[in-house]
Amino acid sequence: MVGKIMMLDWRATLSLAKWVFIAYPAVVFCFGFITSQMLVVPISMWLSALYSFKAFQVEEEVGLSHLYLTLPVSRSQIVKARYGFALIMMVFGIIMGLAVMPAVRHFSRSMWYIQFEGHVAVAAVGALCFAVLILSMYPLLFKLGYQKGKIIGLFIPVGVFYAAIFGYYIYMISGSRNITLDFVSFASRNVIAVSGGLLVLAVLIFLLSYVLSLRAYTRRDL
Repeated sequence: MVGKIMMLDWRATLSLAKWVFIAYPAVVFCFGFITSQMLVVPISMWLSALYSFKAFQVEEEVGLSHLYLTLPVSRSQIVKARYGFALIMMVFGIIMGLAVMPAVRHFSRSMWYIQFEGHVAVAAVGALCFAVLILSMYPLLFKLGYQKGKIIGLFIPVGVFYAAIFGYYIYMISGSRNITLDFVSFASRNVIAVSGGLLVLAVLIFLLSYVLSLRAYTRRDL
């Protein structure tokens, strides 16, 4: 049943924002080309998280929540399906970001070249960014719904994330010492410890978000 709900969320979301999905690689490339290849994966994770949130919008606009209530499905299964959909989008965001990075480096003529170990570290950072976004948004959206919770549970976290990306970009072009390259270099030498630690932290944050969302949704009046 969880898989069927995930497919229903996917089809409904795709019908609402299929052009966003189609334009995804181009948007990631443009952002990376304008800023830096080091920001491609975090930006890709940001966009994939935004796309996963469309399921909440569809749930209210199409009335999926009322449809679910007519089926032999529990609220915990709905939450599991929504988080399953989020995991799929997280993997998609990481793969898309890593795939676009070489193109950004080529066309921007960047002298930075990241080895395989560095890509693993960047992917782990992307997973952590995604988990933090999910934690800051999903519990509130499950508790309040999309229309009531989108300002606190969507616009503010997205704005903070965008401000952090913009601030980091300003820091990069200011000529200061680039801590990103230092991090990638350190992570490349200690790929298991650094990337593994980041992935464990991302999993813990994701599980915390799931527990909070499940508690909020089971107590919500639909």
